[in-house]
Amino acid sequence: MTFFTPPQIAKRLRVRGDKVLNWIRKGELHAVNVSDSTRPRYRVSEGDLATFLDRRSVDPQPRVERCRRPDYLSPDDVDYYPD
Repeated sequence: MTFFTPPQIAKRLRVRGDKVLNWIRKGELHAVNVSDSTRPRYRVSEGDLATFLDRRSVDPQPRVERCRRPDYLSPDDVDYYPD
């Protein structure tokens, strides 16, 4: 199993390292603290990173079909001056 550090994730996602740490602190990105000291050293598994990215992905909106004017209402067929 592969684990990533916050700087590695930041480089991969092209964001600042502080942003990755904020995601971890908010609980949006699941990480494990592997430090014995007071300063945390986070590691994020490949699966947790994939889950995080799936939650943040956006689905494209479906195309809206436009209503067309019926052919029988073309301006050439309308008799504006009836006899």
